Amino acid sequence: MTDPARADFLALEDNELVRLTLKGDKEAYRALVERYQGRLFTTALDIVKTREDAEDVVQETFVKAFLSLGQFKGESSFYTWLYRIAINTARNWLAANKHAPSTPSGFENEEGETFNESDVL
Repeated sequence: MTDPARADFLALEDNELVRLTLKGDKEAYRALVERYQGRLFTTALDIVKTREDAEDVVQETFVKAFLSLGQFKGESSFYTWLYRIAINTARNWLAANKHAPSTPSGFENEEGETFNESDVL
């Protein structure tokens, strides 16, 4: 069962949650995190490709957003601002980790034909 106070936060508009967060209300920021973490995870996963890395990118995105919340001017929606932070964080993650060896997504048979994992599953 949802806590009534919690439900009140979830019903608030983003700009009101931002205002409350800037006044020190941690529950208000938690409501923003809960509202957008799924969407940001999907976006991050499209870019970095692994679940663990996407989780790291989303966590870093919310930390960066929290630390920069005073710079949010409200000229765009909060989600648009947050989305841009997530995209930049994911791109920076890719640039920092491009030296990491990639895992092969396929294999060759004896005749030299390449198969992807999805072809054989």
